[in-house]
Amino acid sequence: MLDVSATHPFEACAAFAVRFLRHLADGDLAAAEALVDVNETGGPFAESFLAPVQGPGGFSYAHPERMPDWSMHVLHADERGLGLDFEVPFAEAEYEGRSLSARFELRRVGRMLEVRLTGAVPN
Repeated sequence: MLDVSATHPFEACAAFAVRFLRHLADGDLAAAEALVDVNETGGPFAESFLAPVQGPGGFSYAHPERMPDWSMHVLHADERGLGLDFEVPFAEAEYEGRSLSARFELRRVGRMLEVRLTGAVPN
């Protein structure tokens, strides 16, 4: 859950997205999954975000500090929460221009936002 008692929900969402991307880039899928309160994808987390594959033909996720640009979209926001999509780019040059979008629904629970993963789709 994201604490929004002392910060704007958009700021909390941006910080969450950067933490999530760092964990993916570090290959720590368990830590990325631990940031999600509810998985609504209909399958295991590892089906949405595959583990990086080392070596020729493999892939890894781009580290937030090494991305030349990046997009995050707040889809809707109201007193019940907000919808959030953000880009999950790959690190390898051969995958340049291709990425995933991570989709979340963040529901307000008191002063917190419950993080619900709703999908990961190719861009």
